[in-house]
Amino acid sequence: MPAASIVPLAPLTAPKQVSIESAIEPVVGPTTITTTTTSATTVSSPLESAPPQQPTAQEWLQKSNAFLAEKQWQPAIDAAAQAIAVDSSLVDAYIVRSWAYAETGQSQPALEDIAAAISMDPKNALAYNNRAYIHELLNKAHDAQQDYHQSCTLGYQPACETARKLKQALEQQRLANITELTNLSYQQFQQQNWQGVVKTTSELLLMDPENTAALVNRAGAYTELGQYQKAMDDCNTALIIDPKMAIAYNNKGYVLELMGELKKAAMEYETACVLGVQQSCSDYKRLSQKVSLN
Repeated sequence: MPAASIVPLAPLTAPKQVSIESAIEPVVGPTTITTTTTSATTVSSPLESAPPQQPTAQEWLQKSNAFLAEKQWQPAIDAAAQAIAVDSSLVDAYIVRSWAYAETGQSQPALEDIAAAISMDPKNALAYNNRAYIHELLNKAHDAQQDYHQSCTLGYQPACETARKLKQALEQQRLANITELTNLSYQQFQQQNWQGVVKTTSELLLMDPENTAALVNRAGAYTELGQYQKAMDDCNTALIIDPKMAIAYNNKGYVLELMGELKKAAMEYETACVLGVQQSCSDYKRLSQKVSLN
């Protein structure tokens, strides 16, 4: 075993975590639909009275909106269903009913109603806004952010600010998760838990494929597990991303030394030494005495 060793990357300082919930001001509930009603004047026959008129789809929709305003969810659902029964192409009725379904915890029918509305009117900004609201209730922040963004793109301005705040909160959460996993992998490295390092850094790289710290630490774990080619691949990938990453050169030199490639290893140590890794300077001198570097 050579005197050299793998050098892990030091842990990072975790940024202040901001929860998604606290980063977003309460979302104004899904927008209700403004409806208008018209009435016709009828003339009664002197011999018989006219039969009572049934409410129109728009009148049922107006009732559903009124129930929503009072947070009477089930009556709102029933009134919207009546509107749809009269006119199954009334997009607004599906949107209103989806909100009421969502507020009663019936997420599946809520999503089905919104899907129907979007199918009939793919550019309906309110439909995307309300689907985003449903996703928020289901704690699906990424899906919610995408729908708020789409609603904003289609012209619904209140969704723009919500989309921006949600995107910011998601990014802060992502960075906090990356820091936590990086520090965990460093701790596992110190404990020589090589399988743990591989698992943690692989998870981290799914979130952040260009995270050179994760690549270098995983390379070190692969080296200790005897998986030299995987270790070399990770070091090379890290150096493509950051050609001046000194630790990657050091660790690559260590792998090459274990593989018996002493001349190549010495060259990697030399580069790491020039870039500031003191251990690499000693390793370069040690190997240069063993092999001719000319």
